[in-house]
Amino acid sequence: MFWRKKKTDHFEVELAEPDSTAAERRDAFRIGSDPEHPILVTIAGVEYEAANISAGGLAVRSRELQAGKKYSIRLQLPYGSPVILTELQVVRITAQGLCRCKFMTLSALSRDALHRYILGREKEAIRMTKTRRALTTEHE
Repeated sequence: MFWRKKKTDHFEVELAEPDSTAAERRDAFRIGSDPEHPILVTIAGVEYEAANISAGGLAVRSRELQAGKKYSIRLQLPYGSPVILTELQVVRITAQGLCRCKFMTLSALSRDALHRYILGREKEAIRMTKTRRALTTEHE
């Protein structure tokens, strides 16, 4: 059966220009760290667990790091991924001490390792969601 597309009323929408200083502006998908298999980041000789990570940067909780400053880091992703040695810059620090950082330089190999990790975590999250839904509908 064929359906004729209904005519819709015409209306205009005015959108405000995006605020370039918006706190939640992102260039890459961000995923939280797995508590059972944390992402370890060594910055200035201190080891931190990343709160989240993306291909563009990461976040750690610290009161020692300084906004605007660049640091050489050692990043260890879980599951046997290679160690990533790179530099990052602290973009901003929240009132709760969450340091939002961006990677300054990443080799193609390092960027690929990050993408593989993030994609793997996304797949895992989707699989867990589907499992929970299946169990929920099974018990209804």
